[in-house]
Amino acid sequence: MSDINKAKVLVKEIQNLFLVKKFELIIKETKVAIKKFPNLSIFYNLKGLALSQLGRLDQAKHILQVGNKINPNDLSIINNLANVHKNKFEYDDAEKLYKFSIL
Repeated sequence: MSDINKAKVLVKEIQNLFLVKKFELIIKETKVAIKKFPNLSIFYNLKGLALSQLGRLDQAKHILQVGNKINPNDLSIINNLANVHKNKFEYDDAEKLYKFSIL
């Protein structure tokens, strides 16, 4: 199986973990995935989303910012980063990102 197919399978497995709210396991799995596929922003997005679900907003913000640097056009990361800013009451930053994501 090619690396891209392995990554796709791993993404599906991690997405399935969201359905059963296994956020700690998602964080562990995405940590491994990021080491194996450091240039695939989806794993940073999934990790950031899991961290956010656990209320670990500073960590979520950081990992989403890293993912955003890898792929600045990933609207999912931008939207999730905006949500983290909103939840941290950083409304100006959230608004800028929301506006960027809808343009």
